[in-house]
Amino acid sequence: MKPLTVLTFNAGLLDVNLIGLSLFKPAAFIEERVRAIIETLKGYPADIVALQEVYLRKHHQFFMTELVQSFPYKAFSEMPILNWGSGLMTFSKYPIVEGRFTPFTEGGALDETIFAKRGILTTEIIINKRLKLSVFNIHLTSGGVLYHMEHPLVQQKRSKQIKQMVNMIDQLEVKNVIMLGDFNSGPSVSSVNYNEILKYGFMDVYDVFCRSTKSQMENTWDITNPLHISKPSVGSHRIDHIFIKKCTLDILNTQVVFKEAIVQIGSNKKKTVTLSDHYGLETTFKL
Repeated sequence: MKPLTVLTFNAGLLDVNLIGLSLFKPAAFIEERVRAIIETLKGYPADIVALQEVYLRKHHQFFMTELVQSFPYKAFSEMPILNWGSGLMTFSKYPIVEGRFTPFTEGGALDETIFAKRGILTTEIIINKRLKLSVFNIHLTSGGVLYHMEHPLVQQKRSKQIKQMVNMIDQLEVKNVIMLGDFNSGPSVSSVNYNEILKYGFMDVYDVFCRSTKSQMENTWDITNPLHISKPSVGSHRIDHIFIKKCTLDILNTQVVFKEAIVQIGSNKKKTVTLSDHYGLETTFKL
């Protein structure tokens, strides 16, 4: 049986605008990057793709329409009329028998609750007759523009979000859990939240693989990324993760991807940027 490849990727497509005027856009060149992301995913050898920060309704529809041949199954939260939704989308080459979105009871910083709807996108994916995966696509609070991501209040809010998703997983009593996404925390930033996840019994597949193979770890949030025009004060860190729990899958390989500046921008197309202000993370499992 062929291996299973899972990808998580924060597409960085947030654009808070009013009547066409952009008020807040963390990563520029959104329209150029949307097209490049879709073209990249069309030919990408992943079986399950978890996206974060696909906020706008037009982008939502564009991803669904353009990726239907490569990923015939999808799950997403409904797009509300008055805000930008959760930004979460999950695509699969294998049948999704159930997909549901659960909002966080602790929404995050004030601006995040206004412009986005943080939560958990859960999908049940049938790989074969003997294997069903429970995939939890997550985007934890960053603190927005009001707070630093390591502010005690933000870490407390993140702790409540983590507790909610852990309780959900335990109450469902599911097996072969893959929890992935942008956790805005890692071994070197907001580590209190990252360590909470490990204490709940989850395994960080990238960390385990790199330690077992003595491979060099790479960051998914990198201040040298050309989309970071003003260098982020938080520094470079590993904040996008793939965790597993109660899982029978063996890790064959895992790596940080989408690091190259391949998106052509500007009138002369000579300047290039990366697909997003985040890099992607993929893991290949042996079934």
